Amino acid sequence: MIDTNTTFQAQEKPDVKFEINCLLSEKILQTTPGIIFVMDINSQKIIYSNYTSNEFLGYPIAEFSENGFEIGTRILNADDRELVKKSLTKLKDSADGILMPFEIQLKNKNGNYIWFEIRLTIFTRDESNNALQIIGLLQSIDEKRKTKEALTEGELSYKNLFNTIEDAIYIQDQFGHFIDVNNSAVNISGYSKEELIGQTAELLSVPGKNDIELVKQKLADAFNGVPQEFEFWSKKKDGTILLKNVKVYNGLYFGKKIIIAHSKDIKKRKKEEEKIQAALAEKNVLLREVHHRVKNNLQAMIYLIEMQIDRITDEKVQIFLKELQEQARTMSLVYEQLYQSDYLAKVDMDGYLNILTSNVIQAFGLGKEISFTVNANNVSLDVETAMPCGLIINELLTNSLKYAFPDRFEKIPAIDVSLTNENKKITISISDNGVGLPPNFDWENTDSLGLKLVNFWIKYQLAGSIKLEQQSGTNYIISFDYED
Repeated sequence: MIDTNTTFQAQEKPDVKFEINCLLSEKILQTTPGIIFVMDINSQKIIYSNYTSNEFLGYPIAEFSENGFEIGTRILNADDRELVKKSLTKLKDSADGILMPFEIQLKNKNGNYIWFEIRLTIFTRDESNNALQIIGLLQSIDEKRKTKEALTEGELSYKNLFNTIEDAIYIQDQFGHFIDVNNSAVNISGYSKEELIGQTAELLSVPGKNDIELVKQKLADAFNGVPQEFEFWSKKKDGTILLKNVKVYNGLYFGKKIIIAHSKDIKKRKKEEEKIQAALAEKNVLLREVHHRVKNNLQAMIYLIEMQIDRITDEKVQIFLKELQEQARTMSLVYEQLYQSDYLAKVDMDGYLNILTSNVIQAFGLGKEISFTVNANNVSLDVETAMPCGLIINELLTNSLKYAFPDRFEKIPAIDVSLTNENKKITISISDNGVGLPPNFDWENTDSLGLKLVNFWIKYQLAGSIKLEQQSGTNYIISFDYED
């Protein structure tokens, strides 16, 4: 016999499984990222929403409940209205389970448009299988969309800049595979972009002309942060051979560490450089020949003066001719230095002054043992500057040898010559330890032709100055500005 009371109590007891399902559904609705809504198709009103706020986009929620699709149309971007209309028509004719996603813009109360993604599907149908209700999920994607647009704009700007560069640019991965190339790389190589992507520099290499292993090592060094530069013999698709200058360094390509290879055709430039080098070599040969001939002409003059000295008995005339001969020898020595030098535009002053000083001492030292030092500190001067410097030093050395060391001079005669170049200023010092100049001797206004020439060369050829120091002998200090 059945206990009717128990049966009644069982019928009145709630279904536990149903209650759990309701609670679970509520939790899902509350935690879903976005707004879930149900819209009645006939009334075009929202009959359910899990949205908990009193406002949406600044509008009261009640407006959406009362006006339904009307307010939706009003805040919908005009450009999106046709899209929504077509999507709803297509959805109503679709089978159950079909999801219709699309992106729209909705205007907030302030008049600003916000991007949303909306996903719709059929919720219920009537007995004739006509759609009655649509369930949808509305999610804001405004920040995501703006970021995407910014990235798209940045990528477009990058692509425009990338493809306007005249030289070939190859973006390569760690192992040297091309992952992107600009239009110039395509035009220069003759390969399409699709043919280049995934390939390495070996595709473009002229067989036997490049050390591929060395190229790989340079790419690896560049990837690790050490920029590289090298020449690369490249072959176009049609077989044309190019010589390229390649610079490689690391960088980022949309967040990925890569190698950037910048390639420039230098075959034409190389030919021009070879022409220039050939012309320069020819010019150097001619210039060397000119130096040689000038030196020979001066040597001939020195020889003619020597012949006249041998014929003349007047001692004063002999001394004059000797001085003239040393001046010619000083000039000849400049051209001899240039002729023997690898650099035809500069005179090595250290070697030049050593020989010059030795020659002057030999000519006017009268057989005395004279100690001398020369230090030009590895200074090199152009011909226009070296020549007057040599003539000035020649004259002042000659004066020292003629007057500083009389016959009864007790000390060991010594002469020092130095030339320095510091802070774009040349300083020359010619000193001796002799008896010095006579008291009240006005050396700047003397009748001596040699000292007059010295003043002329310093002031008018070198635009410099000279001063005299007399402490233990005589020391001339000459200085002038010099732009190397």
